[in-house]
Amino acid sequence: EYQIRRYADAVKTLGEAQEIAAQLGDHLLQGETARALGKTRMLMGDYTGARENLKLALAHFEAMRSKVLIGTALRTLAEVTFAGGWGEEEERNASNLFQRAIALSEELGDKLELSKTLRSYAEMLTKQGKTQAAAEARARAEEQLSGIQEPQAPPRETARIEVTDKDADIPIDVEVVED
Repeated sequence: EYQIRRYADAVKTLGEAQEIAAQLGDHLLQGETARALGKTRMLMGDYTGARENLKLALAHFEAMRSKVLIGTALRTLAEVTFAGGWGEEEERNASNLFQRAIALSEELGDKLELSKTLRSYAEMLTKQGKTQAAAEARARAEEQLSGIQEPQAPPRETARIEVTDKDADIPIDVEVVED
């Protein structure tokens, strides 16, 4: 599995993208860059910085009133809040964030995001030693995925045309494929 390990470069580039997004007044881009910064800082182990970036992302998505993006930001914020190891109160906060993200995904019928959130929630529950609740969350996640079909390409339409070279009177086969 390929992973970028130049986190400092990523933080710098995302910071520049965030400045451009602010100049443009683009909430979507500001939210997405803040969320990407949060995820990157989380990978770096900077949970405090990650949480601040994710709160900013959530604020932008809430300003847009995009439930899909709010749900994703809530899940990511929950992951960071738990990973930060700030104590029982923050673990409860992480659980509440997960519950909000789960509720939004259910409301929207977003099975893929619901599955991602449930898997992440199950991971947190496992680390807390809540094995039964973790198993239930994992089972729900798998149940959601089983209802999702992989997108399939539409059948390709083909036509067979025979063309004759008038000079040599030789048939030339040509296959026309319409995409």
